[in-house]
Amino acid sequence: MENDTRETCVVIARGGPHSGKQGLDYFEGVANLFAVLVFVIWLYGTLVLAERRAGYIIILLGSLLGLVVPVIHMKGASGVVGGEIGKSTQAFFFVWTLLALGVTAMFSAILSAHALWRLPWRRQRVLPPEKHSTAKGC
Repeated sequence: MENDTRETCVVIARGGPHSGKQGLDYFEGVANLFAVLVFVIWLYGTLVLAERRAGYIIILLGSLLGLVVPVIHMKGASGVVGGEIGKSTQAFFFVWTLLALGVTAMFSAILSAHALWRLPWRRQRVLPPEKHSTAKGC
């Protein structure tokens, strides 16, 4: 599961600079800091909170956010389908990057949802050992 989330982060990070070459300035200024913040939280959930409920929830939310990225890049006036990206020479690589992002994000979301489903919802209490009373005076 950790490898899948890291692969998704690498695919997103690889696609960001490529978007700038296509005339999309998504990764300028504050948006760049937002992307870095999302990656840090996502990797923290993957590496530090591994196999914990909070980690799985962070991975699930990050994966769902990763599923939105290909949709945003494909649709709209400046997207692959109707914009300048589709007319460029490097559109093939960009589209395959988006497809790889979608597949890895979907797989990561499925794995984290499956792991959340299998976790027990309540913690099992560990009772302290009972003190055996010794009969005094009997």
